[in-house]
Amino acid sequence: MNAVAPGPVQTGWIGEDLIAQATAIVPMGRVGEPDDIADAVVYLASHQARWITGQVLQVAGGHAL
Repeated sequence: MNAVAPGPVQTGWIGEDLIAQATAIVPMGRVGEPDDIADAVVYLASHQARWITGQVLQVAGGHAL
């Protein structure tokens, strides 16, 4: 089993002030979009990830470093 650990993601509930705060501390310089997380989930469900197990994939633009 694997898991995805998302960072700050704009799902319509994050206000402009919180986006500015998050952008300042995320090394990639932006908050995530739902597609960023979805792409990671699709990868883990794909044949290419067939030998990956027991991992937590940080999808956070470097926020968790």
